[in-house]
Amino acid sequence: MKKLSNEGIAIIVLAVLLVAAISIGFIRRIPKGKIELEPSTTISEKIDLNKADADELMELHGIGPGLASRIIAYRDTHGLFSSLESLLNVPGIGSAKLEDIKPYLEVP
Repeated sequence: MKKLSNEGIAIIVLAVLLVAAISIGFIRRIPKGKIELEPSTTISEKIDLNKADADELMELHGIGPGLASRIIAYRDTHGLFSSLESLLNVPGIGSAKLEDIKPYLEVP
């Protein structure tokens, strides 16, 4: 097995440091904070808030299994929703989330 010269070792060390420095530079450019995700599906027609099951609710951007369950539990406990604004009574739904999902919902 051939030994590396001091120059060879220095070149390898410099290459490793260069790769590390470039990687750190890229990591620092990743934006911090909230990352917006695109909805996974396209909703072709509005969802009836009073009839929707968990799978239908989870088609909405920002609604996962937990929030879908809370919406259904609220509906089961308090009765049918009289308006989309009554979603604000569901824990986890604030005015910003309501504005995001409102175009995709209806209360006939």
